[in-house]
Amino acid sequence: MNTIVKIDCDLVSASMGRSVAFFEQLAADPSDVVLDLRSVATIDGSGLGALMHVFKRKRAQGANLSLANVGGQPRRLLNELKVLSLLEYTGDASETDSKRRPTLAASALPKLPADTALPMR
Repeated sequence: MNTIVKIDCDLVSASMGRSVAFFEQLAADPSDVVLDLRSVATIDGSGLGALMHVFKRKRAQGANLSLANVGGQPRRLLNELKVLSLLEYTGDASETDSKRRPTLAASALPKLPADTALPMR
């Protein structure tokens, strides 16, 4: 069974420091995960790093990380870097054989001081 996780904020450095715990939780979950990127307008190096971190952890667990509803700048970047060919791309997230997980929304991320640096492993 896939777990569908809707990402409702851009995956950029400004939001990544506040979402480390979210991505760590995703990486630690042993089930297959589909990230629904429908609402993601921009991905930068920090966001790409978070996706690859989760991908590597999933692979080590024998689980999969898939992307769904990737469009615009994220799709162009992930195609250019050959990430879509590395990750399973499902096109559209379907709830038929899946369960929904909480959404990662920018408004739900904790506010940290601007000089706070949280490492991504």
